[in-house]
Amino acid sequence: SRVLQKKTVERTSSIRYSETPQSVYMDRVAQTVREQGRVAFSSFFEGTNQRHRIIGLFLAILELLRHHGFRAEQPTAYGEIYVLPPADAAATI
Repeated sequence: SRVLQKKTVERTSSIRYSETPQSVYMDRVAQTVREQGRVAFSSFFEGTNQRHRIIGLFLAILELLRHHGFRAEQPTAYGEIYVLPPADAAATI
């Protein structure tokens, strides 16, 4: 919710279909997290105001957390959420 509130999301009256497969978003997020080690959740959404990209990235993060061993931490209540790579370095998507 905060991600969409902070953005000026494009408003169109038509439904837009994204040609980008979910696996592309997952690969991008996974690569970024593996390279940087700890990535702020909000940083994934910087530079985009396209609703379909925000949704694609959000779903990719959820999928990585749920099924691929990636982890999330929130050091302080209501603070930034961080995405971390799997504890098991052998985990793949």
